Amino acid sequence: MLAITNNKKTMPGASFLALLFTALLLLAGCAPGPEETPPLPASATVVQDQAQTLEVEEALEEQKDVETLEEEQQEKASQEQHEQQQKEQQEEQQIPERGDVEEEPSPPVTPVTTMAESTTNPPTAQVTIRSMEGLPDIITDQPVAWEPGDTVLNLLIRVTREHRVHLAYRGRGRTAYVEGINNLYEFDHGPASGWVYSVNGVFPDRSAGGWETAADDNIIWWYTLDAGRDVGVSSQ
Repeated sequence: MLAITNNKKTMPGASFLALLFTALLLLAGCAPGPEETPPLPASATVVQDQAQTLEVEEALEEQKDVETLEEEQQEKASQEQHEQQQKEQQEEQQIPERGDVEEEPSPPVTPVTTMAESTTNPPTAQVTIRSMEGLPDIITDQPVAWEPGDTVLNLLIRVTREHRVHLAYRGRGRTAYVEGINNLYEFDHGPASGWVYSVNGVFPDRSAGGWETAADDNIIWWYTLDAGRDVGVSSQ
């Protein structure tokens, strides 16, 4: 039996191309495409929105605070200006010009002279206040209105007020003590200097606030330099 020879030639190139094409397709399918950002989870989106909302609210609140502060400052400045204007108007109304001020003249001091004849109404007592030896009397033989129960101190207070003479004393009643008259004080001229008084020529041995007087009494206050001995206290 004769062998039949296949004269059809095999084409090796076609098979290779098929394999190459198949490989290219596989490589094209496996090659990675452009990277895409994965979408954020829903919870992350909510948090991001809340943060943005909070920032907006804080910015609005800060702007509101700034506006409020500016309004308060403007209101305060306006109020201060208004108060200053009111104060200036009040000063203009209350304080007149210097040339328009009326000053009350000081009342003249009543000259102290000798006592006039006693009158029946009202009853009086007579008060004299002698200064240091060699100086004029502070008050001489001055009649003073007398009332029942008046003490030597009551009459002294009354006469010094009437003639605007300075008087300083402490205590009351039997403990009253006269410290100074007409700015002449005890101890100003030595440790034994001070004020003593006599009633009708007698030097009482008690406080001026504890010695009651009578109408027409003659009271003399003396400034002594020697505990009264230089004005006649020791001679009694």
